[in-house]
This record gives sequence, C-alpha cells and structure tokens, in this order.
Amino acid sequence: MISLLWPHERLGEAGVATRGMSSLWLHDLDVEPVVQAIDRRGQRAGFVRAVLAELCLDAAVIAIRQDMVDDLVALPDLSDALEGLLPALNTLAQPLPRWAAEAGVFRLAPRVAELELFVNTARALLAALEAARPTLRAARLLDLQTALATLLASDDVRALATALPTLRAQLDQAGSVTLGVNLDDSLRPESATIVAISRERFRGPRTLLGRLLSNAAPEAGLFPLRQAAERHAFSTGHQLFKDLESLLDGVTQPVASALERFRTVHVQPLGMLEPELIFLIGAARLVRDVRAAGYAFARPVIAPAAERVTLLTATYSLPLVLRLRASGRDSGVVPSDVRLDDATRVWTLSGPNRGGKTTYTRALGLAHVLAQAGLPVPGSEARISPTDRIATLFPAAEQASVGMGRLDEEAAALATIFAQATSQSLVLLNEPLTSTSPEDARLIGRDVLCGLRALGCRALFVTHLHDLAREADALNTRVAGASGIGSLVAEVAERADGAQATFRVVPGQPQGQSYAAAVAQHHGLHLAQIMDTLQRRRVAPSSSQQADGQHARVKPADGNEA
Repeated sequence: MISLLWPHERLGEAGVATRGMSSLWLHDLDVEPVVQAIDRRGQRAGFVRAVLAELCLDAAVIAIRQDMVDDLVALPDLSDALEGLLPALNTLAQPLPRWAAEAGVFRLAPRVAELELFVNTARALLAALEAARPTLRAARLLDLQTALATLLASDDVRALATALPTLRAQLDQAGSVTLGVNLDDSLRPESATIVAISRERFRGPRTLLGRLLSNAAPEAGLFPLRQAAERHAFSTGHQLFKDLESLLDGVTQPVASALERFRTVHVQPLGMLEPELIFLIGAARLVRDVRAAGYAFARPVIAPAAERVTLLTATYSLPLVLRLRASGRDSGVVPSDVRLDDATRVWTLSGPNRGGKTTYTRALGLAHVLAQAGLPVPGSEARISPTDRIATLFPAAEQASVGMGRLDEEAAALATIFAQATSQSLVLLNEPLTSTSPEDARLIGRDVLCGLRALGCRALFVTHLHDLAREADALNTRVAGASGIGSLVAEVAERADGAQATFRVVPGQPQGQSYAAAVAQHHGLHLAQIMDTLQRRRVAPSSSQQADGQHARVKPADGNEA
C-alpha cells in the first residue's frame, strides 16, 4: 500500500529535516493548539506533531499534500466517508490481541475477523474514492484508488473474499460448549467433562413470562451469564481447555487449511493509512471551520529554497483564532503583512507591550510550519521558500544552568544559532538580551543583527530597545550582506485618553510613544488608582485625612510647626 504523505522511497523518514534539533521551537511558536485542532480525538497527536515539525524541503512532496488537502476541503462528503473508516484502519494497524496469538484453534477466529475487516475496509475506501472520482484531482488520492482497485482485483484477495463467508459459517458452528459437572457428596464440583458443542449461544435467565409460556429454551440459563475477563477466567493450561481445543480442532480444521493459503495477506499496510488520513482530514476540517468563521486561508506558492523569500498578505495568528472561538469570543483578529525578500530579510520589531509583537512573530514561524507540511496558511496570499530550520529564542522561566546566569544562557543560545543556521534558515528572536543593561543589550544586539545580515537568513529581532531599532539603516553599512536590515513597529493609535495598540505590524521607525502608561492604567497602577485601592483596603489615609495632615504641618510665623 502507498503512503499518502511521502513518496514510497521516503516512507518512514518523517522528521529527517529536524534531526539533531531541539523541539523547543514548537513550543515557542505555540503549535500545540493546531495539533489539537487537527487531531481532535488525540489519537495521533504525536504523528501530527512530527509531520508539522518535519519542515519538508521537497516542493514536489509539499504539492502532493496541498492537492489532497484541497480536494478534502472541497469534498466534505469524501472527507466524512474517509473519517468514518478511521476506526477500522486503526484496528488493522494493531497486532492481534494476546489471546489470538495463542497457538492452535484460538488464533483462527481473530484472523478470520481481521481478514474480513481488511476486505470490507478496502472495499469501502475504494467506494468512497470512486464516488468522488468526477471531481477528484489529487494525484496521490487517485494513486490510492488505483492501488486499492489493483489489490481487490488480485487473485489472492479475490479468492479470500470468496472464501470468507464459508469460513465464517464454519466458525459459527461453534457458538457454545455444554459442560457436564459431577458433584461429590458435599455437592461440591468433583469432576467435569465437555458434553457438546453447539451453534446456539447461551443466554441469561428467561423472564417470568418466558418461563410461563415455554420450556423449550435449553440455551437459557438459570442465572445471569458471568463474563470472562480477557484470558484470565480460563487458563489455557487447564485440561478442560485442552479438551475444548481438541474438540474445536475438528470444527476449525477446514478453516485452518483455507487460511494457510492466505498467510501472505498482510493487513497492517492498509492500517498504516490511518495516521496520514487523520492528518489530512483534520487539516481539511480545520480549514473549512476557520474559513466559515470569516478568516482567510491561502494555498502558498512554494518558491525555490535559494530565493529565501517569505511573503504573506493579511496573515494572522491561527492559535489565537482557535482560542477565541473556543471561548466564544470570536471578535476578530487583526491581520498584518509579512515581507522577507531581497530588499529586507532581517527585521527589527519594536513597539508597545501587549501590542502584538509576539503574536506576529509566532504567526510568521507557524506559516512556515503549515506551508512546509503541505497545508494552507492563514492569510489571503502567500509565497514561501522552504526553510531548513526554525531557530527561536523566546523568554523562558528562570532555569539557569549551574555556573551560568540568564545572560550566559542567552549568549550561548545565540552562539548556537550562528554555529548551525544557514542562509535558508528562519531565525526568530523574541526580546533577547533583556537580562543585561540596555546599553550592553544594544551593543550585543548590533552585532547579532549584523551577523544575521551577513548570514543572509530570514530573521525577526523583537526588541524593546528603540535606539537599536532606529539604527537599522546604519547597520546596513557596517557589514556586507545580500539583503538589508529594516525596522517594523507594532502600530499605536493616538487617542484623547492615551496611546492605544492597533495590533497591526507595519514597516516604520519606533514612534517614541510609550504604551506603558496605558498598560499601567489598565492594571490600576497610576498613583491615583493605587491610592484608591489602598484606601478601600483601609491601609492608607483617606483623601480628607491626607488634607488634614497637610494643614497640620503648616508652620506658623515663629517657625515652629503647629
């Protein structure tokens, strides 16, 4: 069976592009809400996470996935039909239970059930794809349809499909066993033997009405049926169990002989489609749902990696949208554009706290993750060159290593980035160097920005240092590079009651207006607000008491305090 996400020769190589890399960047980019949205039931979250983290560099593979997602978005009936087959595929992907792994006749019934599920699931998959055939465009889904048709038309599977009803009928002859139990003088079980094997299954006790109307129900018990726990109720080493196996051997021998012909029929390759379909179906559902809420998704144009371009029109934070929708506060998310190209690949981003800088940074990184996984990206238009690595440095809780302070760790992380990143990498630095003085941070920041320009990678350097952001043009003359350093700002609108963040990120110089006063006011940190809080708690003098105190300290003409 074919793989949907990778060409056959690359099957099983998920994550090849991220070997040796830390997974911390996935946390920094807030990828987990997207993983959960794709895999709603949490069955294959690890697989979904691995595909997103892979950062596929092969434009042909990315296009294969894009085509499949496009079809599943456009054909919800096909998506629903495939989703309905996921439980069966999951069962086929699992090894047989331990009971079925026992030698002898007790392996036969699970094997027959497995083969029945295999044939029925393959037929249902083929039927779902054939029903969508008039509008199905994705080459990989068409390849799957061809592979399924070829499989079901093969001599072995056709013979299997013909034989299965007979095999099932043969097994159904053994529905129950009648035991004869001898009692001793104390009415305790003394010995037992198998009396008969019957097609009918025993039931619990009949109702009162049933007992009054008829006595012809020998399969009805006198007491409720006692359910056997998985293989613990009956030991396979018990002599009765061995006797039963011997008796059943006569019933199942034709089944065993027939199954010998189908030893080479392997069902697990069909089951291996399950995680890939979960990824594709979940992604298509996510796109449909978010579009229905009024947000744009675009199929990105995959540019050559050497072009090192990232162009996003009206992009936004997908995790933020998902959280707002989950909380019922779908009030709209402000979009912004991203432009990393030959003119400017390295940007500083400055602006007010809570102005959207971190959200913008994450949206840029997540756009690459989605695009390289073969999925649509948030926004109305996108053109992206695949990146070989996403290197991040985000603020973290205090956890300095022994002998290292916070600045040491940040410096070591930055040094690692320069030791590993290439011109095709994406570097996202969110408020680095905050653990040192502004002047020292500015000096180190200059060198980091110049190093990123010299490397030629795409980079975003979020900073609270407005002076550093204003130096972008001057830094372009300090070191040679294939593209320039530019300045972005989180936009602020001036209002009568103070500055207000718009949450849009645009090219420009730092505006010089601090949004800190608005943040302080929001949290009640203006002096008047602080005093009001303290007075309401009665831990500070009231306004009238303060006024009385002021009068009490007025000095009379003789210079002594009153």
